[in-house]
Amino acid sequence: MLQKDKKCDIKILLGNPDEPINMVHENIIRNKIGDKYNLTFISMSNIDCEELLELAHNHDFDISILVLNNIYPNKIFPDEDRKIGILKLIKYLKDHYNKPVIALYGWNLGDPDIANKAVLAGANFCLPIPTEVEDLTNAVEKCLEIVFKSP
Repeated sequence: MLQKDKKCDIKILLGNPDEPINMVHENIIRNKIGDKYNLTFISMSNIDCEELLELAHNHDFDISILVLNNIYPNKIFPDEDRKIGILKLIKYLKDHYNKPVIALYGWNLGDPDIANKAVLAGANFCLPIPTEVEDLTNAVEKCLEIVFKSP
């Protein structure tokens, strides 16, 4: 049982090597829920999904936020179509870690239905970039509800 005056530790895995975008997302999330949780953000430094999977393996994260356009899955999921590799990455993270996934996309990877496909692959939410502040923070809060309901 949680003490009322003690904050829970929450670790968020950021699947995005673009530090300025990460800072925007971190600030939005900290401003909304930073008073309730001790937040730690774990970021990848390059576009290759090998690093993302290594970070996922080495850190006990609670939620992942993936910027789909900034991840290249070709070495791990060598499909001709990058979009298929991205969807496999989402599925892999969900299947292996059973943690909520928020997918963000700046362009639809050549598929106008990418948001629905990302959700079918396992993302709890898929939002366009730029993302409305309230949409992102609501997605994070709903994912935290999932985390706290998990056994």
